[in-house]
Amino acid sequence: MAREGYEIDGARVGQAREAAGISQQTLADRCDLHRVTVTRIENGHARVSLEVAERLARELGCTREWIFGEPSSVDDFEQARERVATALSKIGEGFEDFTEAVDELYARVSQSRDSEAVAR
Repeated sequence: MAREGYEIDGARVGQAREAAGISQQTLADRCDLHRVTVTRIENGHARVSLEVAERLARELGCTREWIFGEPSSVDDFEQARERVATALSKIGEGFEDFTEAVDELYARVSQSRDSEAVAR
């Protein structure tokens, strides 16, 4: 019997989670998953729905494509992370406003990509 869902790069999920400084339990809680599921994902023993991949990406601050292991997205992700880190170091007190703006922008980009995918 074939397993349902999509394979993702569990090592990347673990790497991003550790870089974010959160535990498997915290990630599981934020993504409405069981901690064991997060462990299985990170160990490459679980497949996920697109919805779960999106939740993981959102919580880990990366793209769904990067989680799926697309090499071209890795460079973009690392460059974006550097730019965000630099910007955050300059923002100081405006951090909350900045993160809200980034979340809004991310939501709009995600909706746009989803709309494009449906149109194809």
